Amino acid sequence: MQPVTQTWTKAAEEKKYTQLAWDIFVVTDVTITKDLTLTKDLSTYGDLYFKDGTIDLNGYTLSVGGNVIQSGGQMYIHEGTLEIGGDYRIQTFQYNQTYDKMEYVGSSGYIKMNNTRDYVKILGDFYTQSSQGVSNKLLAGTMEIGGNFKQINYNTSTSSFACSGSHKVRLIGSGEQHISFDSTSSYFNDLELINTNVKFDTEIKGWTLQRDTTFGNGLENGTTGTFDLNGHKLIINGNL
Repeated sequence: MQPVTQTWTKAAEEKKYTQLAWDIFVVTDVTITKDLTLTKDLSTYGDLYFKDGTIDLNGYTLSVGGNVIQSGGQMYIHEGTLEIGGDYRIQTFQYNQTYDKMEYVGSSGYIKMNNTRDYVKILGDFYTQSSQGVSNKLLAGTMEIGGNFKQINYNTSTSSFACSGSHKVRLIGSGEQHISFDSTSSYFNDLELINTNVKFDTEIKGWTLQRDTTFGNGLENGTTGTFDLNGHKLIINGNL
């Protein structure tokens, strides 16, 4: 899902930022630049620009009707629910003066999921282009993605999506979904294909199957590591 192209000026960009109130529904875009711990469910119907600090869901639900653009900080799910109606980008959206346009570049932010009750639902695409390795931060919980998945290396960081423990990603799209990793230092721990119309655009690292799994479009770019069938059936419709 691509953002709507608009004429950009610094004044317009700053004007649309609205500091999040603690006890209301927010109908405009929101910017977070410091720690925020939820004490109740919160919703915003615009985009969320998360720049710094920690957003601690603290067992509550944060619903964002638009996109989440996380240029810094920690998104701590903490037994809560994060619902995103658009894209989730762990990237920085900034102005490129040379080319006179806005563009997405790397981020210093990351997401932390370490409890089985942690739940993230993204109806759009998920991009992670973080300088932070997350090998000890994606340990449990479930992330559902309705669009494409893309891990992008940034500076020397190649492990911005390295999952372990019981962490699960579930692909729930209704159309073709594309998956790509810049590095096999990032990988799924458990991938559940509710949608079997998934194309793996790059090599992927194997995992231990927790259920019968069908790759509807093959694995043309190959795999690395081990696919442990773990007593389950693996069906590949296409090339391997």
